[in-house]
Amino acid sequence: TGTEMITWGGFGYYPGNSGQRYDPITDTWISTSSVNAPDRRYGHSGVWTGTEMIVWGGVTSAYTNTGGKYNPMTDTWTPTNSSNAPDARFAHTAIWTGSEMIVWGGFLYQFGPQYLNTGGKYDPNTDTWSATTTANAPAGRWSHTGVPSGPALR
Repeated sequence: TGTEMITWGGFGYYPGNSGQRYDPITDTWISTSSVNAPDRRYGHSGVWTGTEMIVWGGVTSAYTNTGGKYNPMTDTWTPTNSSNAPDARFAHTAIWTGSEMIVWGGFLYQFGPQYLNTGGKYDPNTDTWSATTTANAPAGRWSHTGVPSGPALR
């Protein structure tokens, strides 16, 4: 956030829909609200928008294409719209462009392994998704890394 680290969800003894905020100056942890938080999951992605953390995708009891927006100033969660969201997946990449979250790639096991080369762009201001093109996209993959680059993504 510029002053804190926010953690949420993940895989441990009990994967949860809980989170914590860490303040490195005071060396203290504080729990985030779980009211309206997304279902517990692991293998999801998260980005920081400058005012909110957006989490999306991953595995609950099944692969999911849902998510939520967490506002640390108000300690509140708002679900993300799933209409037109990319297919469910986990171990994908997400980056923040300055105005949209882009998710791409990942893994899905349905009738065999699927390494995805699809994605979507999420605009938190309008709560809408649009697909990324697959023309000339790399081969499907999972557990990869992506970073924003260039002036258009700063």
